[in-house]
Amino acid sequence: MTGGASPAGASPGGARADDADAHPAPQPAPAPVTAPADRESRRHISSGGPWEASVGYSRAVLVGDRCLVSGTTDAGPDGASAHPGDPGAQARAAFVIAERALAAAGLGLRDVVRTRLYVTDRAHVPGILAVHGELFGEIRPAATLVIVAGLIEPSLLVEVEVEAVRGEQVGGGA
Repeated sequence: MTGGASPAGASPGGARADDADAHPAPQPAPAPVTAPADRESRRHISSGGPWEASVGYSRAVLVGDRCLVSGTTDAGPDGASAHPGDPGAQARAAFVIAERALAAAGLGLRDVVRTRLYVTDRAHVPGILAVHGELFGEIRPAATLVIVAGLIEPSLLVEVEVEAVRGEQVGGGA
């Protein structure tokens, strides 16, 4: 070879490029995972629902000014619907439970910025949306409705999630 050229695939020092792949340089150990500094500001809110303790979740979690309410149904202590066969009544009852969780966090429906609805049958949508409209018609949060194959207990027809942010009330009030 002339002009000091290296063989194909070799670095100027003579080592082949694929040698580095076979023996990678040692990497520093990853940084340990730590809880956020504001972990103390995280507050768990329980509604005493039948699955909270056994499954390991909270009805709601308040972090700073944001409150996230878990999927909520009208399930009674036995896990079955308190309003079997009535999707509108189930939605209303679920929103009442979610509203209680918000109140425990010092927020209300007027602070809600997002709702999610999980519905087991497309035929139930009009009654459920009528309830949503009554509660949130003026508030107008971002909203999603998804048709699902089923919920954890067959008598449950709708599950709702709510997210609220303190100080984001309709009308700009805190």
